[in-house]
Amino acid sequence: MKNLIATLLFATTTLSALSLEPPDLTPDTSLNLTWMTLQSFDLTKNQNYTRPDGEDWGYDDDEYFYNVAKFSIETLGTYSVLNTSFNADYIGVDRQFGENETLLPNGTPVWMRDTMIYIYDDIFNPLTPTNPLYFADNDDYDEYEGELEDGDLLFFLELDDLEIDTEYYAVITTYEPKVAGDGWMMITGPGAVSIDIIPEPASYALMIGFASFLYIAIKRRK
Repeated sequence: MKNLIATLLFATTTLSALSLEPPDLTPDTSLNLTWMTLQSFDLTKNQNYTRPDGEDWGYDDDEYFYNVAKFSIETLGTYSVLNTSFNADYIGVDRQFGENETLLPNGTPVWMRDTMIYIYDDIFNPLTPTNPLYFADNDDYDEYEGELEDGDLLFFLELDDLEIDTEYYAVITTYEPKVAGDGWMMITGPGAVSIDIIPEPASYALMIGFASFLYIAIKRRK
């Protein structure tokens, strides 16, 4: 019994002595935190335009489906945007594919998974897609390890001069016309990224108009 009491007393004394020494709360400046944001997107026939630098294929009215994501940053630094996947679905009618093509289950050639991204530092207007174009990328991901002969077909870009408290617009589209589909993109950088997929232009305009109407109506009532 004495041995047990002595052991407990030793343990209590040891813990008390350890607790008297304050913990080291000095921040570890060697840590390099990276934030990651995942965002899905859809390319449908509800939104189409003639993208900048199009090849003018002459197929399917040269219409490209697109989606718009609005984003902003709170921390300066280098950010990367990587299209991690895209399920392509060619819904045009002007092109036929031979038996030698490698096709996806839906009959779309694998090389039609080619995506593109355009960055704007002002509100995007599909009628004037070259103004104010800020940055664009096709498929420059050097670390791609896929087996396709066409190399990496998914867009990748790095931005190191984004400004805080500025709204940017990322327009996601494809290299080939009339290719619909859905996919994911991953944004990484030194800080969190606020990103939202905005509705199609017609709905977006109606929402702005309705909000303005409510504001005027409420203001007049007051």
